[in-house]
Amino acid sequence: MDLISEMIITHAGQSGAYVLDTGEEALFARAWLADHSQRSIEVQYFIWSTDNIGILAAEALLRAAERGVKVRIIVDDLLIDAPDKSLLALASHPNIDIRIYNPQSSVGVPIQKRALNVATDFRGVNQRMHDKTFIVDGKVAITGGRNMADEYFDYDHEYNFRDRDA
Repeated sequence: MDLISEMIITHAGQSGAYVLDTGEEALFARAWLADHSQRSIEVQYFIWSTDNIGILAAEALLRAAERGVKVRIIVDDLLIDAPDKSLLALASHPNIDIRIYNPQSSVGVPIQKRALNVATDFRGVNQRMHDKTFIVDGKVAITGGRNMADEYFDYDHEYNFRDRDA
């Protein structure tokens, strides 16, 4: 984490990019930014799993919200695996706003209705938000190929994707 602090100090007032090549770097960068945020965190993800990485990320955002940071989350509906009650509990925090993109498939939708939606409106159900961004205080952003799940940060025991962020 000293590397991030050093880079910010060394290049104060400048813009630039740094490649986060490994899952460990990408995870630490997000955690450090969340822990040092002052005003806002805005995140978008296509996939946010309730595995180790998803829980760690949610906890980091909750800690920031507890410090008074405004946290806004938008996640695609298609692959949400969090129970509705967990999402509602997190969204009940006054500093956390959670939005679901194209909510036709998962959150609060019974399995029969999900199947009917796919069968009768595939084009509508298939409108996906595939963005992956993590923006802190409107100044620092991480974007790339990583979703919020173990297999995107080298934490899965069976298979890990080879993604990169900047």
